[in-house]
Amino acid sequence: MQFTLTPSLVSRAFRRMAVMAACAVLAGFTPVLAQTTFNPELSPPALMSPAADTTNLPAFVTLSWENQRANFPYRLQLATDSGFTNAVEHVVSGTQKALGPLLGSTTFYWRVARTEGDTIGPWSAVRRFAVGYESPTLSAPVLIYPPAAAVNVGPNGQFRWNHASGALWYQLQVSTSPTFDTLVRNDSGVTTLLSTSSSRITTSTEYFWRLRGFNALGAGPWSEVWSFVTVLSAPPKVLSPADSATSLPTDPVTFTWASVPSASSYRLRVSLRSDFQSTWFSDTTTGTSVTLGSLLPNTMYYWRVSVKNAGRTSTESPLRVFTTGAATSLKPRLAEAFAVSARRVGGETVLRLNLTRAERVTVRVRTLQGRLAAPVRDEVMPAGAHNVALAGTSAGVAVVELRVGQATRRLVVAP
Repeated sequence: MQFTLTPSLVSRAFRRMAVMAACAVLAGFTPVLAQTTFNPELSPPALMSPAADTTNLPAFVTLSWENQRANFPYRLQLATDSGFTNAVEHVVSGTQKALGPLLGSTTFYWRVARTEGDTIGPWSAVRRFAVGYESPTLSAPVLIYPPAAAVNVGPNGQFRWNHASGALWYQLQVSTSPTFDTLVRNDSGVTTLLSTSSSRITTSTEYFWRLRGFNALGAGPWSEVWSFVTVLSAPPKVLSPADSATSLPTDPVTFTWASVPSASSYRLRVSLRSDFQSTWFSDTTTGTSVTLGSLLPNTMYYWRVSVKNAGRTSTESPLRVFTTGAATSLKPRLAEAFAVSARRVGGETVLRLNLTRAERVTVRVRTLQGRLAAPVRDEVMPAGAHNVALAGTSAGVAVVELRVGQATRRLVVAP
């Protein structure tokens, strides 16, 4: 025998499957899998509510029946046909069960049987009821967080979205592919507008995510696909100065840390404050060490390092602190590389720099609050004498950061 599936038949079949799926999933039942033996001596319970042939019920319905014997569960069957050919059967502890959301504008049939051990008694009389509401049409959810094309997103963050009209629960998918060929997360049955991420979301990775809503009719349309990039891997392990070190020289102090394979550069921040609301030194380097001079004597310094790569920055390393001792001098160590002096010319400071060889020279002028007072000067200078005019030093006291090769000095200048 052959037959043709017309659109109306497909629609009715889908509606029936949707009803059964909704009853099974949302009612929280455990499906019956084991075979049981029929026991005609177990009398069927009397059905209580809803009354027979009740109509126009809401999407959420509670079924109840009389209690015949404690400590034994009942079996409940729910179907959209009186012959229960498409029934969903479940074990229920107690004498009532809440169902929903059920498919709108649909008639349901239900019955209950007693069980005892591995036996089941005769089914009760069949009752029917009708759900009167219309299942709403689903709209696509609107994504909120992480924002589209966001970077530096923490791996333990959250996914948030706006409610989709008609949705009762959601399916969240996260993938490393924009086509969602492989899924990092595939969370179904999410009933809130927020989902926390998990250990499956890793650092230094681009992810794509989307969402769709469900109700008793089935699945709604997918949302837009948004992407985000998580933060870089953990910050580098800092090596020196040792944490809580004391009596360090003021000229020089070398900061070192371990290399990170994915790093294109590192950012070192040094501050006189543990909250880093102002910085004493902040710079980026491709190496794993920075040498600073002209530190203040008998002063506590705080420092930390982060990784940078492709415009992204990792979290910073744990806070380290050290204390300098009495003033020392950097000049003997740097005499072989360069010599520097300063003089005032026309209200501005001019550095006299003598290089024994060609070096890359970087000059930064900052206010005492750590803000840049003039554009950064960064160039390779040949061996010999150079006069470097310091813009931004005429208005008040300024701090000059001078880097020659890998050596750094700081000078305080005043008008």
